[in-house]
Amino acid sequence: MERTITCGKHLCQTAVIDDSRFDDVGMARTEFDNVSLADAKFNNVNMSGATFHGIELRNAKFTHVGLNDVELSDCTLEGTRINGILVTDMLEAYQERQASAT
Repeated sequence: MERTITCGKHLCQTAVIDDSRFDDVGMARTEFDNVSLADAKFNNVNMSGATFHGIELRNAKFTHVGLNDVELSDCTLEGTRINGILVTDMLEAYQERQASAT
């Protein structure tokens, strides 16, 4: 693959860069808006402090992912599993336990 982006700040608008590969790239403080990353693969990526809003992760798979101090709010969780257990079932059991404790 030919190197086409040099170092420094760049604005990329209305571009199709399907099947591209980024290796050893610094993209701190980069903003993505109205971007399709369907079927993208992320390996050894540091997203500490990243913010996700209005993101579609349907059928995404996460393995060997550090989720320490992650906060999920106002999310659709139907069918979502953690270690094979439905998150909606875990939340329902938690809410029932909280209700019976009061």
